[in-house]
Amino acid sequence: MPYIYRLLLIAILFPCAVLAQNNFKPGFVVTTKGDTLRGMIDLTHGNNLKEIRFKNSPADNPQTFTPANISCYSVENVASYISYSGKISTGHTDISKISNIRDTSTVQANVFIKIEQQGDHVNLYSYPDIIKTRYFVKEANNNQPVELELRVYFINDGLVKVKNEEYYKVQLINLAGKYNAGNEKLINTINQINYKLNDLQAVCKAINKNSIVANNNNPKYFRLFAGFALNSTKTDPKNASLPFYNASASTFLFPQIMVGVDFYPDPVVKKFVVLAQLSATKNKYNTTVDSYTDSRPLSKTTYGFNQSTFAFTAQFLYNFYYTYDFKVYGAAGVSVNFSSYSGNSYHNLYTDQISQNALDLPKTWASFPFKIGAVIKNKVGVFVGYVPAVNIVLPQTIMQAGVDFYF
Repeated sequence: MPYIYRLLLIAILFPCAVLAQNNFKPGFVVTTKGDTLRGMIDLTHGNNLKEIRFKNSPADNPQTFTPANISCYSVENVASYISYSGKISTGHTDISKISNIRDTSTVQANVFIKIEQQGDHVNLYSYPDIIKTRYFVKEANNNQPVELELRVYFINDGLVKVKNEEYYKVQLINLAGKYNAGNEKLINTINQINYKLNDLQAVCKAINKNSIVANNNNPKYFRLFAGFALNSTKTDPKNASLPFYNASASTFLFPQIMVGVDFYPDPVVKKFVVLAQLSATKNKYNTTVDSYTDSRPLSKTTYGFNQSTFAFTAQFLYNFYYTYDFKVYGAAGVSVNFSSYSGNSYHNLYTDQISQNALDLPKTWASFPFKIGAVIKNKVGVFVGYVPAVNIVLPQTIMQAGVDFYF
């Protein structure tokens, strides 16, 4: 990698490594007294459902809230939570961890549970921890959510079997009978569902008679982007096996356009990103060469080609430093390139012979791009990139600087 890129990488990443990393996003909390505080909530530890960090403005020091002093909180375009204080089950439902004992144990919990769906009659919530994911329902006229119960354990009645004690179906059937009496189709549906979010959402939506509150806080697992870059492509024939001699390196500047999508394995914190991109650019190479090793007259001639390349790129991106308004990242991956050529000929002035398709230039080839960059306000990104030379007929090294626009 060129020294300028090494220095740039150190200059960006070193201060990022020593800065405290926060991921504050706009949101609000409602205190137990009913006061609404608008500001920013830290999502650095997105799975911590026992406390949150909040500040009124970016310049303020954060304060910590727990379920004891706020009743709910919401993070814009991410998720909303309410405080829950009550019993939760502790029996495992993972078949690799269950025993032959019907586990009815519970513990007292003071946590935040996530709002998965709201409706006229019932609301649905979730709470995951290292044991399992639990789901809760709350009737509109009741202040306390109730856990939907599922117990899984082994029984031995001559053969060892897995027992699924699906009391959550009884709970949902009771709610269906209360708010949707006579709906036999719904009862049959409940008897066939699994203890999964999509199934439970569908049933609760039916109990609410399709009258549910739109949840605008569901985190997005992907976003689209478009961008352009200025590519500096160096074609270097050094050590290449060519049918002529003394070819020199040449550098060509040309724009690259790109469109793509970012995928978020964790859509809340967004520390890791999987990037898929389509791009198009061009390259041109021209050089003076010798047709012969000696210095006979008319030995000099020229060789060149025009190259158009479309590429599919997959990269893994890691945000080294991230706040709501500013992120710094590094990315690496692989590109599959599809090139077409025109020219690719040289004229032997000594024999007056023109050789078409003088080199067997690759039409499909792989490269391994790296880049570092920053994203501002989640809308605009700037980056510099480096693509090392690969072992093709005429190795090409690419340096680039560009801009991305996110939607």
